[in-house]
Amino acid sequence: VAMGVMDVEQERVKAEAFEARVRACTALQECREKRKRGNQSPRGPKKDMVCTATGIPDVAQVHPERYSELLSEKVALLEGRVREAFAAEDGPNDDAFPATELFESERDGFRMRANFKLWRTYNETTDTDTATATKETNDEIPNVNVTAIKKKGNVDYVMFERGDNRTPLQVRHYPMGSHRIQSLMDPLKRALESTFELQHRVSEVGFITTLSGQALITIMYNRPIGDEWIDAIASLMETQDVFKDVKFVGRSKGVKLVVGADTLVETLVIPGDESSSSSKSPPQTRHYKQTEGAFTQPNAKVCQKMLGWAVDATRSSNSQTHDLCELYCGNGCFTIALAQNFRKVVATEISKSSVALENKNVALDNLTSIW
Repeated sequence: VAMGVMDVEQERVKAEAFEARVRACTALQECREKRKRGNQSPRGPKKDMVCTATGIPDVAQVHPERYSELLSEKVALLEGRVREAFAAEDGPNDDAFPATELFESERDGFRMRANFKLWRTYNETTDTDTATATKETNDEIPNVNVTAIKKKGNVDYVMFERGDNRTPLQVRHYPMGSHRIQSLMDPLKRALESTFELQHRVSEVGFITTLSGQALITIMYNRPIGDEWIDAIASLMETQDVFKDVKFVGRSKGVKLVVGADTLVETLVIPGDESSSSSKSPPQTRHYKQTEGAFTQPNAKVCQKMLGWAVDATRSSNSQTHDLCELYCGNGCFTIALAQNFRKVVATEISKSSVALENKNVALDNLTSIW
């Protein structure tokens, strides 16, 4: 009887422990779902694509005629915030506040990279192609011809306003994009619309360009892609001059296909020191490999100015006694430019693709002081 009571008690304890684990897992899942809902805008049915007369939604718009005005507003806002931070730490003291150094950007055509979602539209007047497929069956009917209807429709670039991922905004023109991006958008759109293999279940397109005119286009799909996609891209490059020197990457779940290469080389000229005749230093040229899926500075011309400022700010007469530790170095953009001002540089990064790029970029510039 005693053993029987003990067995029952053990089973009860086990059951309570199991129920406690279930409640804990349920609470954890509810917490995750709540946090996830809090980080997203309320979900609902996707809305129809919004079109504007100019083809440029507000999120893609630039205002060259108001550049100076808008820049002044931004500078005033940032100065106000920094002054508040200084005052909170040390009390009001305008004498300790450094002067603002301003480096202007191009008014348009300044973004060297861009990503767009794609919006596909089909209607009754859509052209169709037919393709014949062969299906293996049993011995009595060895081959059966199956005709598949391949629908092609309209494809549009779309963007979304921040906080609203349900309302697609048509982008026919992208004035903030580099001139190379702008020259590729319409030809790629037409290619997607005219080629079923390139259009079928396409979801997103990414452009990366360089100051020298190199271009890499990444096309993403919600279906498996393979040799037929590679053949379609190769045909596109052979028949249209605008794509002749473009590199292509195709992506679907678990698949990455490369036509040409998956990297570009950006060459940046970093301004030298012109502050005095006795300590002048010439501009330096640095080379950076870039690839899709890894961060790079989107505004290359402003990046050159940023690097020039950083090199000047860290320049010292006894640089060979100082070391630098850089956090989140990316592809080594600042690391490589600043290496001349330090004895050794230790650069850290959590992105594997960025680490791989930085190692290649360090080798590209023959630098031995970077770890």
